[in-house]
Amino acid sequence: RSLEADGLEIVPIRRGEGGKLQITSEDLANVDAVVHLAGENVATGTGPLGWLGIQAWSEAKKAEIIRSRQEGTESVVQAINGCPAGQRPKTLVCASGVGFYGYTTEDAVVDESSPMGT
Repeated sequence: RSLEADGLEIVPIRRGEGGKLQITSEDLANVDAVVHLAGENVATGTGPLGWLGIQAWSEAKKAEIIRSRQEGTESVVQAINGCPAGQRPKTLVCASGVGFYGYTTEDAVVDESSPMGT
């Protein structure tokens, strides 16, 4: 929202059927920057510690996490490379995971139910 408030146009490109990223060179021609936030959700899985929010990944889950990041990024790069010279995005930011951590110098005990930033 801050980018839009600064007068920049945001063009979201979402996954299509089957969760596969469907992006073309036409989608990215004359775009200044691409922010690629993609990949299988890593906060899911099964295991004996699931009640604590600790999820064990099966071999299939691990493979899907890797595949989703690799194929999605390859699709974005292919679309960028397919743009005509002079019309390619100049910046690609790619992130496959984001964490939010607080900072405190006190000896507070915090967990997932604590307020953000603590």
